[in-house]
Amino acid sequence: MKNASQCPVCASRNLNKKLGFVSPFVAHRVCEFPITEINFGGGTFSPTVFTHAMQCRDCDLIFSQVRYDEEEMARIYKDYRGEEYNQERTAYEPGYADVAAQVGIDPRETQARMDTLLRFLSGLVDGNAIKSILDYGGDQGQNIPPFAGLQKKYVYEVSGAVPLDGVESVTDLKLVPQVDMVMNANVLEHIPYPATIMEAMKPLFHRNSFLFVDVPFDITERNPWPNQFHEHINYFNLRAIKTLLKTHGFDILKAEHVTVDLGRNMANSIYVLARPGWFC
Repeated sequence: MKNASQCPVCASRNLNKKLGFVSPFVAHRVCEFPITEINFGGGTFSPTVFTHAMQCRDCDLIFSQVRYDEEEMARIYKDYRGEEYNQERTAYEPGYADVAAQVGIDPRETQARMDTLLRFLSGLVDGNAIKSILDYGGDQGQNIPPFAGLQKKYVYEVSGAVPLDGVESVTDLKLVPQVDMVMNANVLEHIPYPATIMEAMKPLFHRNSFLFVDVPFDITERNPWPNQFHEHINYFNLRAIKTLLKTHGFDILKAEHVTVDLGRNMANSIYVLARPGWFC
């Protein structure tokens, strides 16, 4: 683990901070603590890792000071939402058992996300002109829109998820040709260094490509500055996600808050549609 000394979005060192902590489940995955509880002062606690919740004064990103390396990230997401993962997480978070039975696999969730995405893209993206899409971190490829002109569907996924029929799984972006749209949904909030992702994706774009980004919007009046970090180690608002994209050369076409009814709960997100600006 490393401690960030600057904002991972804009590299600013103009930061506020307060003490925070890593959720016991993630601390267990990172540090390989045994699943256990400690009795102390009349209370029961699970071993954890402390961090600082950092707030960038220049772009508004809120993030954990603790940044994971590649090996630690691999441990966190090993067997992601598989049997071992679910058992370990449920040991720390008993309520997760119900979530695990639905998240990412409930057809109502998939349809709700698709409907919301298509409404967001309406009037800006011609589905007949989109011949190829890559979904970065796209699981099985179930969230790729059913555009009429679509001929080639790729998903870049390191979890080992088996892609749906008609979707080609890739593990090396250098082997993928330029595509008409790149999707990056529910990824950047997990990543220690978002800049590396943005730069890795850039060769995938041609002059007329689109980038669609979806990040959770978990900042509320009741929770304006989260100090517990679970799998999400970056908390974006509109200013932060726009700053990230503009810093890496993208021109933003549309950015707004959206709410998706997942059936079990309402998910608040930020959707952004952008174009590569470096061809001008």
